Amino acid sequence: MENKVGDKVPSSAEFDKRLKQLQDVLGWMKTFCVNLSAEERAKLTRGRRGAEPYLLQIAEVAKKYNWSVPGVSADDVLADCKLVSSMQPLADVARQILELADDTLAEGSSEANEGGYLFYGIGQSVASRIPEVESVVRPFAEFLSATRKKRKPPTPTP
Repeated sequence: MENKVGDKVPSSAEFDKRLKQLQDVLGWMKTFCVNLSAEERAKLTRGRRGAEPYLLQIAEVAKKYNWSVPGVSADDVLADCKLVSSMQPLADVARQILELADDTLAEGSSEANEGGYLFYGIGQSVASRIPEVESVVRPFAEFLSATRKKRKPPTPTP
């Protein structure tokens, strides 16, 4: 078994410190970001990829010539363009953090399972001779057997 994670675990204090930093960033983002419902996401206007520089230029021209449309100003479009360009690097780093965290969680869980099941197998073979081992192996064996029970297939309805 290759041990890719688990041998370089930061202290609980370091995890607490970093979690606090991420919570601070989340709190800051909640002051200007939105959460959309599935329906709202479905109704979003989706422009062509790479259109942002052109949108910015159009908005600047609209501002210069005082064009107006009910409910939308050139300044609104410029502010949205600024938000998008400022938020993109944050979103990119957040995706990297999430992927790194997900991969590390998956690897750590896999390694724990692989090693734990190896020890469980050893424990099963000595449990009858060592009561302390039996008291740990038995509940785990019960847990494993309870989760493997097959469910009855649903009865077809006429």
